[in-house]
Parts: sequence; structure tokens; C-alpha cells
Amino acid sequence: AYLSERYAVQRYANGQLFINAFDKHATPIPDLVITDLMMPGASGFDVIKWMNANPSFTDLPVMVISAVDHYTPRQSIIDLGVYDFLPKPFFPEELIVKVQRLFRLGDTRSRARQHLRNEDKIRHNKYPEGLRKEVERIIQPNLSEDEFSVEDIARQVYLSKRHLNRLLKAECGMSVKE
Repeated sequence: AYLSERYAVQRYANGQLFINAFDKHATPIPDLVITDLMMPGASGFDVIKWMNANPSFTDLPVMVISAVDHYTPRQSIIDLGVYDFLPKPFFPEELIVKVQRLFRLGDTRSRARQHLRNEDKIRHNKYPEGLRKEVERIIQPNLSEDEFSVEDIARQVYLSKRHLNRLLKAECGMSVKE
């Protein structure tokens, strides 16, 4: 009731109804999920685990509102990747502030993902023959150099070592060392 004045809210009587609605892809994916831990049928834990197992939901922020206020359940939900926890009873103003913060966080993450996609497009355009060919071009003249390393290659293509390996793995199924 507190959020429906500000946002489009979909409600489900229990976790199983939520899972069923999205398992069939009949319902658009929401921007945020707020769940209780103790529900009939599938619990909030079940909902969160289901979301973590489904790629469409892995980046979706989840908030738990629950009367369970013991350390162990809180630690368990944090371990599952829940973004926020609000114990019952709660103040409506606190719920609204937390939801607004999660939406701002989601906007920031979306912008960051878009920025990374744009960087990848720029890099792809920079190396039209592919990153693999560029790495091979860099390695060839340095094969006899004992001190030449993956870090040197990454530096020359303006990527971190980790990002270089990830992009090469995606492009040709091999890491730099392979």
C-alpha cells in the first residue's frame, strides 16, 4: 500500500505464485523484488534461490522484509545476494527511502553496464580483425623475450589482464596464455 502510490506494484500471495508467473515468461520482469521470508508454499528463500538460478533475474535487486530478526537468517539472505533487509515492524518512510536508494543503485549499475558495452564496441572497432589477431601481433616480435608477460600485452591493448582474458575467452575460447 505504501509503494503503490508511487510505483506500479505487482503482488503475489506467496512465493510459488511469483515463481509460476515468471517461470512461464508471461509477466514482464520487475525493476525490484520485495519479499518476505515466511510465506506459504515457496518461501522467500525459495524465491531468491530461484531468481539466482535464472539469468534474467540475477542482477535484479531484492529486498527482504521480515519479522525474522535473528542473525542467522539475515546472514543467510545476505549470502544469497539480497540488497537490503527491513525488519518488521517498519516505518513506511524507511521502506520508501530504501526502495528509492535501490532504484538509484539500479540506475547506476545500468549506466555502468551500458558504459562497458560501449567500451567493448569501441575496442571491437579498434581491432576490426579481432582482439586475438591484435594479441598475436603483439606477441610475435616478443616471443624470445623472457620478461614479456600477459601484463605487457594487457597494457598494450589498454585492458586489465582479467578483462583481456575474459574478452579473448569470449572471442576465441582461449586465454592469453593458451
